[in-house]
Amino acid sequence: MDEEFLKRAGAIMRRIHARSSSREIADEVLRFAVSYSQSHHGTFVRVDWENHVLRIVAKAGKFEDLDNNEVVLPVGQGITGHVAKHGETYCCPDTAVEQSYITVVNSVSS
Repeated sequence: MDEEFLKRAGAIMRRIHARSSSREIADEVLRFAVSYSQSHHGTFVRVDWENHVLRIVAKAGKFEDLDNNEVVLPVGQGITGHVAKHGETYCCPDTAVEQSYITVVNSVSS
């Protein structure tokens, strides 16, 4: 593990120890994951089993103005919906050619 990884992981652990809100911790973990993986953006979603939909609960990266409540995806639809429904990991090296990928956020800047 490199020094930057350990530094950021330590910062996250300090927030948890300081009893930061789960939202603050999720935001920090996601920002770190996006940065560390050199991704353009990332999201955490929550499965709303009552309504059988996925809702964004945290986002990080190059999003333009996006309200988390705007994006709702049915469980079972798209890559994330499939993972939620079946509880299986899914590797997608390139969403541009992935047939099951659904673009739900058009406001992502490159």
